[in-house]
Formats: sequence, structure tokens, C-alpha cells
Amino acid sequence: MSKILATNPVFNEQNCNSKSASFNESTYCNWTWDGIYCWPPTRANTSVELPCPTGKGLDPSKVAFRRCSSNGTWLGKTATDYNHGWTNYTGCYTSSAHQLLMKLFNSSEEEGKRKIQIAENTRSIEIAGLCVSLFALLISIGIFCRFRSLRNNRTRIHKNLFFAMIIQVLVRLALYIDQAIISNSSRLANLPRFGIENT
Repeated sequence: MSKILATNPVFNEQNCNSKSASFNESTYCNWTWDGIYCWPPTRANTSVELPCPTGKGLDPSKVAFRRCSSNGTWLGKTATDYNHGWTNYTGCYTSSAHQLLMKLFNSSEEEGKRKIQIAENTRSIEIAGLCVSLFALLISIGIFCRFRSLRNNRTRIHKNLFFAMIIQVLVRLALYIDQAIISNSSRLANLPRFGIENT
């Protein structure tokens, strides 16, 4: 199988769909959008490469590739998978990101997905706990401010502590909500997820 290094990758689906399907070869794989790149038409029995995307844990100096089979369909991850083809981005990861993925998926893909689901559920529980804490802290501050008998030096320390805790909870909630918005918008648009979502 020969290789072709494509240049100037297209980064959105609309531009990919507007590309002409005309190609001079009789058997070829057509333009296709994989959610990150638009892959150009490729001669049958050929592999095409594009530079890796930029992002945390990715090395843009490396290449990702897709393979076009001898019958003009994009090859899948397995030999029998011809649905949409498969883009091999595994070479794009930095060594530290690759090691982390190997640890995550060390036993099986299902086990790795289960670990990710546990982490997502843990984050949801953490957000719920932060909301309860914020509510309780606001009530406590309200009580300290409302009752005159609680306005003394001893409770002033507690009020300052509660204000600091409110600020900390608000910052963490803002980060988590921002991560959720980025995650959901990138899933809906089939874009790669950047940011600190997986912390």
C-alpha cells in the first residue's frame, strides 16, 4: 500500500461536504469527514496522511492516517469494518499521553470505558456536593448577618472562613460548568474536545 502526505487539512464539515467528488482515478475513496479532518479523495490501495491536530497530549509534528482499500472504501479499524472507515490518530499522542491511555485501557476497552464512566459519575457527585455546600454556606452567612447577637469577634472569623469557602466553591463550579459546556458543544459539533475536561 503506497502513502500520500496530504497538505492543508480542512477543519470543518461544511467545507468538506462542498469539496468536489471528481477524481481522475477509476477506483478511489471519496472525500470524508471524520469529526476532526476532511480527508481528500484517495487512490485505491493507498494510505493518506495528514499532520496531527494540535491539542493537549497531541504532537502536531506527527501524522495521522487513513487507508483506502483496493475496492475504493475507507478501511475500518478491523479488516471487516467498512462502515465509515477509521482514522488512525494513535501515533499523534505524546509519550506521556500514550502511557496514560495504556494504563486506562490496560485490560480491555470495556474496562477503560467503565473507568471513564466512574470518573464522570464521581464528577457529578462532586458538583452536587459543591451545590449543597454553597447553599449551606449562604444560609450560614445569612444567619450570621441577620442576628445581632452573633456579631462578635469570634463569629467574624467564621464569616471570613465561610466567605473564602464560598469563593472557592464558586470558582470550582464555574470551572466544572465551563468544562461541561465545552464537552457538550464539542460532542454536538463532532469537534475534538480541548480544555481541562478530564481533570
